[in-house]
Amino acid sequence: MRFLNNLILAAKLLINGASGNAKVCIKADSTGAALNLNNAAPSSPQEGDIWRSGSEIYARVSGRSLPMIGAPGIEFARRSDRYIVPYYWGQYTSLTTLQGSADRLRAYPFIVSRAVKVVSINVYVSGAASGWIRLALYNDNGTGYPGSLITVSSDISVTTMGLKTHTVNQTLAPGLYWLAVHFFGLPTLRAVGNATYGMAFPILGFDSTLQNPANGWDATVIYSNGTPTVFPSGATAVGGIAYAIAVVLDNP
Repeated sequence: MRFLNNLILAAKLLINGASGNAKVCIKADSTGAALNLNNAAPSSPQEGDIWRSGSEIYARVSGRSLPMIGAPGIEFARRSDRYIVPYYWGQYTSLTTLQGSADRLRAYPFIVSRAVKVVSINVYVSGAASGWIRLALYNDNGTGYPGSLITVSSDISVTTMGLKTHTVNQTLAPGLYWLAVHFFGLPTLRAVGNATYGMAFPILGFDSTLQNPANGWDATVIYSNGTPTVFPSGATAVGGIAYAIAVVLDNP
């Protein structure tokens, strides 16, 4: 019961003090709860410790520090040698290619369940063409639609095949974000999915016939006008094969 009470107290502190700088450390033991407000999580957590780090609460259980509140529902590798396509999911997925369309801006969902650093955004050009692309990251506007721009690359040439990278080093709080590619020219990119079934987490759902699942948003944006600082309204929900926009992640 003491442990449960401490957990409830920790949750209240998280909710009521989310904007504060303090870390919350609560230890449940036979002598009573010791509440310790420090500027850092415990350097050597002991069994039963509960502490706040940023917007998350951790507990020391069976020798492991486990996230408890604000914890990840979806977790991705945070390694420099793994490229994560965060919407690549489902038994109908497959690896393929897809040709870009000039003056099109395509965005796909990226769920962040606990704070993460986006080291880079990447695509792989499997068929070279004249022209450029830009890689971008958008906030969600609160409705499951891309909102304000977080970062965008400079022009990336697609006249040669290979991995194309936008270095970001941007820390993201938990939430929904959108990875985007903006085309000038007609390069072919590595892609994922199935032309019939698509392959995203079901963020965008189906149409009114409960068919045609969508995995992204597609908008017409003249490339020479720049990649917009706010994703344009009126984009089309699209499904099927999706460009593989991959992120490299690290701890913040």
